[in-house]
Amino acid sequence: MRFQVLSLVAAAALSGFALAGCNASLNASTSDTGNGSASAPVQQTSPAASPSGQQVTTTGQQLQFPGKTLNVLLAGYDETTNMVQFQLARYVPAPTDNGGYEADPGNPGTHRLPLTANANVLSAADFCPGSGEATIGDDGLGTTPCSTAQFVSYLRSGGKDAAQLKVDGSDHIASVAEIYHP
Repeated sequence: MRFQVLSLVAAAALSGFALAGCNASLNASTSDTGNGSASAPVQQTSPAASPSGQQVTTTGQQLQFPGKTLNVLLAGYDETTNMVQFQLARYVPAPTDNGGYEADPGNPGTHRLPLTANANVLSAADFCPGSGEATIGDDGLGTTPCSTAQFVSYLRSGGKDAAQLKVDGSDHIASVAEIYHP
């Protein structure tokens, strides 16, 4: 009789989950605890979500910075994946000059993202060969347009300036602007 009651409880719980459209799994205990009660259903986390709560893309990779504007220290170009390498940066004021950017100790490590096919690249002084004088806006960002080929060439040659990246919703770099530092 006890087994039949447990079976009915489990069947009722499954029906309730099915009617509610729940995508969770059910964990009903059939062990005899001596008090005649069965344990309640346990909802499992969906395998489509990562432990941090971010959704996993269909390729199995998580988006790192979709829709973000980032201040970074450029670290090179990964030839095997065709991606820009960078470290997240933070501004550190200094009493003797205008200060500068350093790697963010709260997010160590090197990240990498691809450029969009039509990425907007703006140089202040170093990204692309030019007249030799700095061209910057009121925000301290470069204003001279560069091709992505010039920018990648700069990275391949060891360029490591601070830059501001704008990342699109699919985690590709849509624009790069050199942060000018005298």
